Amino acid sequence: MPGRHAASEPPRAPSRAPSRRGRRSLRIALLIPPVAVILTIAAVALGLLLGRRGPDEDAAARTARGTAGGRSAGGSATAPSPSDSSPPVPSPSRTSRSAAEIAAARAALQEWLRGLGDSDASICDRLATEEFVQSRFGSLDGCHEHVRNAARHNSAEEMRALRTATVTGGTVDERGRYVVPFADLRWTSGRMTVATTEAQHTLDWDGDSWVLS
Repeated sequence: MPGRHAASEPPRAPSRAPSRRGRRSLRIALLIPPVAVILTIAAVALGLLLGRRGPDEDAAARTARGTAGGRSAGGSATAPSPSDSSPPVPSPSRTSRSAAEIAAARAALQEWLRGLGDSDASICDRLATEEFVQSRFGSLDGCHEHVRNAARHNSAEEMRALRTATVTGGTVDERGRYVVPFADLRWTSGRMTVATTEAQHTLDWDGDSWVLS
């Protein structure tokens, strides 16, 4: 009996190693997931970093907001209002006078007092403001009449004291006026009181001379 040959198998194709291009594509495919994960993590970290500012950054931001707030809609800087930047302006005042000015003021008051003691009505025109005359005598004519008749309103002692009166002391007020209280008056004869004259005399400079005001 003839020997039987075992059934023959179809020939196998020889196995081939992956090509170089295939290996490169495989490596790229394997790298993509890790790179995507790294980029995602980096994006999250950057967002957290930008969302958290330190004290210096906060101060810089506040400065920037302040600068922006000081600009107009057109972008130009707005000037601060005078009330915000300028100190209050004090009202004009003069609290001192020169020795010559004070001497002239004293001389004017002395002339008034002695003129009153001499019944010299011209002092109403030369040595007093209209306001003073109106407040003390009602009118210029009233001043003239009162001074001419001073002896009727004052005793002989008072008239002698007025004729010898001198002025000392005195102060300058905030408006630059010369103020003399009765206590700063002196006389060498007779006797007088506050009722003879006034508790204080105030003189103002009218641009030409000192006058009672």
